[in-house]
Order: sequence, then C-alpha cells, then structure tokens
Amino acid sequence: MIEHLQKLDFVLDYFKKKKEFSATYNYSLIETYVKRTPEMNITTLILKEILEKLVSDGYLTKTEKPTGLSYYNISFKGLVFEGYVLVYTLSQKEIQRVNMLEQEQRALAYSQNQVAEKTKNLTVWVAIGTIIAAVYYLLEIWKFFFEKDS
Repeated sequence: MIEHLQKLDFVLDYFKKKKEFSATYNYSLIETYVKRTPEMNITTLILKEILEKLVSDGYLTKTEKPTGLSYYNISFKGLVFEGYVLVYTLSQKEIQRVNMLEQEQRALAYSQNQVAEKTKNLTVWVAIGTIIAAVYYLLEIWKFFFEKDS
C-alpha cells in the first residue's frame, strides 16, 4: 500500500519542485523524469494512472492541446498537499489511537462491571443482615411485651 502512495507522492513532488517556473509539463517530459528513477518502478501505464489520480484528486490540472498532447500543471491544492504517505500514516496513527482508546474503554467497562457486581453482592448481604436484625428485634420486642405477663 505504502509503495503505491510513494509513487503518487514521487510524481506530485516533481511538480512541486518545478512550480517555481510556473510551467505546464507535457506527458513525455514527465515520463522522462520518471524513467530516470527506475527504483520507483513506475511503468508507462502506472504513470498514466498516477497522473489521472492526481488530476481527479485536484492536485494537478490537465490541459489537452489540439495536437493530442496532454499538459499538466500543479494546482494550489497540490502545492499545499503534504503527501499521500503522510495522510496515510496519520490516518493509521489515528486508527491505532482509536483502537487503543476502545481497548481502554473495554477494560474500564469491565472493571466497572466488576465493581458493580461486588456492590450488588454487598447490598444483598446488607439487606439480608438488615432482615435478620429486624426479625431478631421484633422477636425481642415480642418477648418484652408478651412474655412478661406470663
């Protein structure tokens, strides 16, 4: 996944570096640049898909000339975009953070359930003790009032 995003960033960086000239670049010029970096492993087909993706995402603009050649220029959105890899990395960190929070939430919920169960048990024992004490004192009151006369 990261490898594909790096390819997108590589092509977009080409335009970012060249922006100072405010020029448009035809496909063959971009292809020449990409071929000089074989370690990126960007084929002609992949380059076309990358350019279309960058155009569809709004980071590049595409102009078709009557000669049939395509020219590309970086948009302002493309200039300020920090890169697909960075966005992916940040989203993965956010997913990890959310997962960690969910884990902590489950652990907290479990411990709260344990405390609630213990509190319920204690309440039951206090109620039983109260009932036993009430019966004992009722019997004592009964004895006091009714067994004296006998």
